[in-house]
Amino acid sequence: MFESEAEQADVVRQLLKKAELHQPHQAYHLLVRAGVWERDMNLPLLRAEQPVDFTPELLAHAESIKEPTAEELLKDPKRKDFRDMNPDQNITVLKLFHM
Repeated sequence: MFESEAEQADVVRQLLKKAELHQPHQAYHLLVRAGVWERDMNLPLLRAEQPVDFTPELLAHAESIKEPTAEELLKDPKRKDFRDMNPDQNITVLKLFHM
């Protein structure tokens, strides 16, 4: 996972060579078959050492965060509804936003 940066990189390289696993993804598939990793394991996330397991409290907090509904978003006073404009007006509006 950490390639040559891993502490045991030399040992792992020797083991893979003895097992005749020479292709980059063969070690990954071996770990999946052995049940060490899931098939959809996010290796970049693991390399970044980001947490992938969360406490029940954090999970409950995440579930409690309410996303606004479409109706709530449409009622936002800062929102401008341009859906009923004709194409020529849309171009003018786009030019204003890109100034």
